[in-house]
Amino acid sequence: MKVFTSADEDPVATYSVFLRSGPDASKRIGDFATCLEAVEYAESAMAYQMAQGVHWTRGGKIFDLYCVSGHPDDLRFLGRESKNDSLQWVSDPAEAMVFNRCAGHGKCPETFLPDDGFRKHPWLAAQVRFARHRKMEETSATAVFIKTMPTHRFGASFAEVQVDQGFTLRLLRLQRLCISKRLSEVRVDAAPRRWGPGDVRADLALSHDQLIVTQATFRFAARSAGACASVETCPQNIVAFLRTVRAHRPESGTLVVEEDDCGGLAKGTGWKDWPA
Repeated sequence: MKVFTSADEDPVATYSVFLRSGPDASKRIGDFATCLEAVEYAESAMAYQMAQGVHWTRGGKIFDLYCVSGHPDDLRFLGRESKNDSLQWVSDPAEAMVFNRCAGHGKCPETFLPDDGFRKHPWLAAQVRFARHRKMEETSATAVFIKTMPTHRFGASFAEVQVDQGFTLRLLRLQRLCISKRLSEVRVDAAPRRWGPGDVRADLALSHDQLIVTQATFRFAARSAGACASVETCPQNIVAFLRTVRAHRPESGTLVVEEDDCGGLAKGTGWKDWPA
């Protein structure tokens, strides 16, 4: 990743993702207005390649950049407008003063704070944490209907999932576990709000619900006690699914997602007549 800077070294709102094709060659594959969008795009691309058996490593000078806070319990950062005799503290790390881990590059925190008076934070990670936390605060719980796989239906045509902050954080945590440990998938006991339509759970005697997370996708599955019937939702690309949920507006109707021809990218539709 690269953040384009102005002449005075202050970051501007252009985050670009590059794909390195050789020691001295790279291809620009995406430009984004926010750090979070760029990181999620890069994470999705890396996870997809890892699922294909190709391991991409991250790199770039952006990982040498950091910002500082004045106290371990204070998540405000030294602002870019700070002066030696007038320190500015900001909540958004995008507005923070940026330092470089490489010796001899730019200013150093000791110019403004004593050696033991600050804590370093990777600038990129700080922005991602801040942006994700803010989105969680802005986003209330959303009911999402995920269609089931035609081959694993047995009368159940959808699963209703309540997407809130807890579900999102759990999903991302399991995805990171898959990626960091290079696992093909992780299965945990978890059920959607309901399988539908009607009381299909009772009709099929469904139990043994699981949330199945891979390096790029997730899906729900359940089976009857005697394994006579099983249901499974269409796999959803995690990044695309969460982006669809965030962009959804209640007035547009019920949010329904299904698998498409691009390998499980989430699609939002405004069906107001979705069966109960």
